[in-house]
Amino acid sequence: MDFEREQMVKRIQEFLEEHGAEYSSIEMALEAAKNKWNNGELEADEQCKAANDNKLEASAQYNRAQYCHDDKLRKKFLEKAYRLDPDNLDFAMAYYLETQPLHQAYESLSKVEKDYFKKHRKVIGKGYGHIENRPYFRLKHELIFYYAGQKLLRKAIKEAKESLKLNPNDNLGVRYLLMICYVLIADYQSARELYRTSEYSELDDNLTLCLLTVSVLDGRLDEGKRLTKQLLKINPSITQFFNKEEFDVYMVCDSIPIDDYIQRNSKESLALIFDQLSDLYLGSDYLYQKIKGFLEELDPKAFEQQKHRSMIPFRSRELAGKGIFKNIKPQYVYNLLLAGFETKKDFKSVSKKEILAVPMIGKVILQRLEENGVRFKDS
Repeated sequence: MDFEREQMVKRIQEFLEEHGAEYSSIEMALEAAKNKWNNGELEADEQCKAANDNKLEASAQYNRAQYCHDDKLRKKFLEKAYRLDPDNLDFAMAYYLETQPLHQAYESLSKVEKDYFKKHRKVIGKGYGHIENRPYFRLKHELIFYYAGQKLLRKAIKEAKESLKLNPNDNLGVRYLLMICYVLIADYQSARELYRTSEYSELDDNLTLCLLTVSVLDGRLDEGKRLTKQLLKINPSITQFFNKEEFDVYMVCDSIPIDDYIQRNSKESLALIFDQLSDLYLGSDYLYQKIKGFLEELDPKAFEQQKHRSMIPFRSRELAGKGIFKNIKPQYVYNLLLAGFETKKDFKSVSKKEILAVPMIGKVILQRLEENGVRFKDS
């Protein structure tokens, strides 16, 4: 959100807090506030205007830094932005992370967070919905993520609990970091309580996978099996992470999305949790095999299909150049097998157009199939 829009939202919020009760509905109060803003009646006093001028200049310096490719110049822009607006926590994060070594930067940010909280305790208590508080909660989230990543788990848990107490709506997903920390310290009871108190947790693949993991490690296998069934129902792609003889960390890495958008209950969303818990799954074959066993029992068909798919590369090389695949190279046979076409009977039920829709299959391959005795629905 740019500075001018942030100021507008801030002034409107202040007006609603002071005069909202004077109107018969929140909609009428909001409309009145918008009109006053448009008419220039919500402008700040002269002292505030001077401070706002500094903030505008700080924002300009910060924006210059974002598009500057010169390291020294970028640091200079960030330093000036932070000096002009020392209460802006987004500027603080950018400045310290750019100008200090990693661990020193987070030590500095921890002090900034504590000082800011002491100074703004009252307004922070209004939660994330108050526009001024959002940079604070972003900084809090950044610190929690750092502590968890550095295995400073008790510290991460303390910060996460504080954040959730101040902002129960959890707009930034702190509960996921907290749940991962509970799993990593094998605290089943705390994980179970967080799962119980989190809204719609039974429809959340991330929280369910975490609780499943810690349940198995805690020896609660009946609960583990129940959670596996639940997870399979809300996200069937869980089977893809258990179709090898051992945990495949490379598949996890390949499945992590490269952009910020992650579809809920998807293969990518599970990969993010497995990435955080990979040390556990690599270190405990017992954990991996138990959950794999639950899944094989619950969905044997999925594992049979996956086993069949894993054999296709070998099968395509075996069949290439023979029978109905005479004069057809393995890469084309592979795509036909992947689409479910291996025998004359398989081809007989589909049209030529459907075969041409298979990746890499063109008219030349179609002609060779016909020359090898293959017939189609429209032959």
